Amino acid sequence: MRAEGNDPSIKQLLERTYLDSYREPLPELGPHVPAGIPRRKALRTSFPPRERTPTRPDGTLIAHLVEHTGGITSIQVSPDHLFFVTGSDDGTVKVWDAMRLEKNVTSRSRQTFRQGGKVTAVCVLEHSHCVASASTTGTVWIHRVDVSLSGSMPRYSKPCLIRQYPLDEEGDHATCLASFNTGALTLAPRLTSRKVCN
Repeated sequence: MRAEGNDPSIKQLLERTYLDSYREPLPELGPHVPAGIPRRKALRTSFPPRERTPTRPDGTLIAHLVEHTGGITSIQVSPDHLFFVTGSDDGTVKVWDAMRLEKNVTSRSRQTFRQGGKVTAVCVLEHSHCVASASTTGTVWIHRVDVSLSGSMPRYSKPCLIRQYPLDEEGDHATCLASFNTGALTLAPRLTSRKVCN
């Protein structure tokens, strides 16, 4: 198919397709992480078979996560489903390993970021293992979660803070974070802020 003329919507579509196909991630964000669950050995679980009843939802509790000392305000999953993160009113963001929970190895978190205040939102940046978190202190932090799958279980390095954004107005804080690709070939959080009145 060949497009002729100067239709701006066709040009925008072609540019977006090109950028999505050939975009290079920023080095500080780590390697490109494809979406979807990576192939791994079949899990041997001892969960009993479930009887399906259409009137009542059913599930099996596989872990009880009790490390946060405040209410959990946000949960996000990494693009490859290796880990998920939780933000809490206790001012921390915790990284939980999904494979260890599935295999019932441990229900302890793998990393903790102490941001202070109350964490209002967390977001995993698109195609990366980077986590953005917003706090009532008026800051947005971006951490890189370095994880490797070299052995039977994922290995996590120390947390790496790569960026900090303070909000300009005193008393403001972000209440929502979302990741998207920008025209400048970066991954950036979208901030929604609100004024906090005492």
